[in-house]
Amino acid sequence: MAHASRNHAARALTAICLGATGATILTAAPALADDVDQAQAKVEHISHDRKAVARTAQQNHRALYKARLSLSVTRAELRSYRMALVEVQDRVQAMQDEEGSSIGRALSAASEVTTAPDPAEALDDVQAEMTEDAEAPETEDSLQDRLVELRAASTRQETRVRVLTTRVQRTNRHLADVKASLSRAYAALKDAKDEAAAAEAEAEAQAPAAPAASSGAAAAVAYAMAQVGDAYVYGAAGPDAFDCSGLTMAAWAQAGVALPHSSSAQMGSGTPVSIEALQPGDLVFYYSPVSHVGMYIGNGQLVHAANPSTGVQVTSVSSMPIAGAVRPG
Repeated sequence: MAHASRNHAARALTAICLGATGATILTAAPALADDVDQAQAKVEHISHDRKAVARTAQQNHRALYKARLSLSVTRAELRSYRMALVEVQDRVQAMQDEEGSSIGRALSAASEVTTAPDPAEALDDVQAEMTEDAEAPETEDSLQDRLVELRAASTRQETRVRVLTTRVQRTNRHLADVKASLSRAYAALKDAKDEAAAAEAEAEAQAPAAPAASSGAAAAVAYAMAQVGDAYVYGAAGPDAFDCSGLTMAAWAQAGVALPHSSSAQMGSGTPVSIEALQPGDLVFYYSPVSHVGMYIGNGQLVHAANPSTGVQVTSVSSMPIAGAVRPG
């Protein structure tokens, strides 16, 4: 199904570049037609790679976030155990300093018990203190063991964070390279189609020249199609995330046409057209009141920033209740 959508989009891009001349690429010189086909195939191939790299980058970002969170928790626990160990070590040192007076301490404790108003309660207090002192060395050993475990865990997690950071940086660079390649591929596709259109125009001398709006629509559709697979984020207008009106606004900006960042406002920013007369680049609005917009790309297809679950995608123009359409420019 995704492959079929890409084929529809490819035919739409071809139509907007050549429709104004009243011809199709099939009637151009065979060599030029081959150039267009090859350029289109390259665009589709790089678009597929871009989606795969974007998914990998997202997975790496999530893994890095989790690794940093785990490291933060381990470091906090390590600090807590270090503080506890210092307290126990201070107590052990105090006990060692007092070893010489252990007999005096015992006599003093006995005296406190025999002279206390409540000898039983005083004896309990003395026994509790002696038990606490006896447990201090054992507690120190336990804390030392736990500190060794936490230091090892911290070292492993720091290594993982470094590895994931490098991986994220590498995938980010890869994604940037793929996006740049995709932009170049679209530019090459446009050049190939322009050459084919010029050859057709020369063969049909009476065919009218393509109006500026056709070139603008081609640029707008090319930009919108290059974003297929990007995320949907409310209020975003690129470069890597869009909402519905942010995508159409950014796309038509490529043709020098300024649109407001609002689907309902965009409906008043062009010449109204009927659904039967839609041409690639036209904006189609949905629901009542208007709350969604997409860009027609030909062959009954629409490119739009759908929702947070699906992001920017190609779908049928009739997949939602249509409220109207306009032609910007």
